Formats: sequence, structure tokens, C-alpha cells
Amino acid sequence: MRASDEAFVRLLEDRYAGFASETTDVDYEFVVDLVAPGRHITAAEPASYVQDARDSAARLIGLVNDLLDVSRLERGKLVAAPQEVRLEALTRHVLDEMSVLLQEKGHRLSIDVDGDEKLPPIMADPQLLRQAILNLVSNAVKYTPPRGEIAIRMGREGSAARWSIHDTGIGVPDHSQGRLFEKFYRAENALAIETEGTGLGLYLARLIMEQLGGRVWCESAEGCGATFTLTMPLGSEIDGTH
Repeated sequence: MRASDEAFVRLLEDRYAGFASETTDVDYEFVVDLVAPGRHITAAEPASYVQDARDSAARLIGLVNDLLDVSRLERGKLVAAPQEVRLEALTRHVLDEMSVLLQEKGHRLSIDVDGDEKLPPIMADPQLLRQAILNLVSNAVKYTPPRGEIAIRMGREGSAARWSIHDTGIGVPDHSQGRLFEKFYRAENALAIETEGTGLGLYLARLIMEQLGGRVWCESAEGCGATFTLTMPLGSEIDGTH
């Protein structure tokens, strides 16, 4: 096994141990509460503990999947399957997946497509592109305080399709912007309000866009929200083997 593969396995084991410990803590607290003298259990409490355990397991699964995708992309082992993709339709499917979280946080969402004509389709792997867009939408939702505004805009920019998401969230400090798409990097202000992130979402989005022949970047100021933009060639054939 190569040294890089060994390091990856150790990383998986370390991250798994952290999540396993968290899940064990939930189970332990559940048992202690049940057997505590004089403890009166309401009907809703067992379901609450089970949900906590499920949430921990879901975070673990998400982390492992992200790590595996990152590893495959880094080593060129993830083969893209390009096909014609309608960017607006794909975006709306992602937003459907995020609808519960959007409602819980009370965000106002808007979608705008530039121009009178429909945006032409792009040639891309729909699953990879969906993951990149999902990561950017999730980022905006998580780091925007309740009842914030999130605006998605799509359009044509020369021979490329442009997709951007703007939020009224916490923004990104100037000194963090150069490292924002690095593996495991998280800005200090993000750590302060969201402790469950992995620092993989934006890195994975960058790897995906590179695989698809596009790019992604951020424009932001701390406390003033952020705009994440991705661009992809229109109608280009993508080599999924590089």
C-alpha cells in the first residue's frame, strides 16, 4: 500500500473514531437516563435519543463518502459520465433536497436566469455537478443566520455557463479567502458557529469543477455575506478519464 493510501486509511480511522465516540456518548447518556433513580421518562424522549444516534450515523456516512470521493478524484479514479444537463433543472432538484433545512432556517430564496432565452444545456456528469452545487447551497444555508437571503443566478458568459449563489451570511475573512478551497480548511468565523463541518465541501467542489473542465471561486468580505461562482463550458465534451 502506498504511503498516501496508508495516510488516507489512518485519516478514515481517526475520523471514524471521533464519530463513533460521539455516537457512543449518545447511547451511554440514553442508558444512564433510563436507569437513573426516580427518572420519569416521557413518551417523546426515547425517540429523541434515537434521532440523535441517527444524526450521528448520517454525519459519519457523509464524511466517509466525501473522503472516498476526494480520494478517487485526487487519484484520477473517479470516471465522469458526461451527458446533456439543464443547469436550472438540476439546481431546482438540489433545492428540493435542501427544502427542509431552508424552511427550518426561514431563509428567503430567489432564482434568476439571465436573458429571455433558456440557458443552453451543458455537457457534464450530472451526479458530480449535482454534488458541487449541493455543497455550495449547503454552505450558504448553514452559514447564513436565520431569516437570511440566498440568491441563485444563472446565465451565459461567452462560451461558458455561469452559476452563482449569494448569501447574507457571515462572510469570509480576507486572510482566509486564499485557503478556502483547501482540504479540511475552515475559516475561524465558520468554526465559531458551526462545529460539525469537515472542511471537505468546498475542496470537493473545486476538485469536481476541475474534473468537469470548469472552475469555482468566492468573493466575500467578513460580515457581508459571500458569493460563490462556478463556470463551465457550454456544450463541451468532457474527458472523464483524466
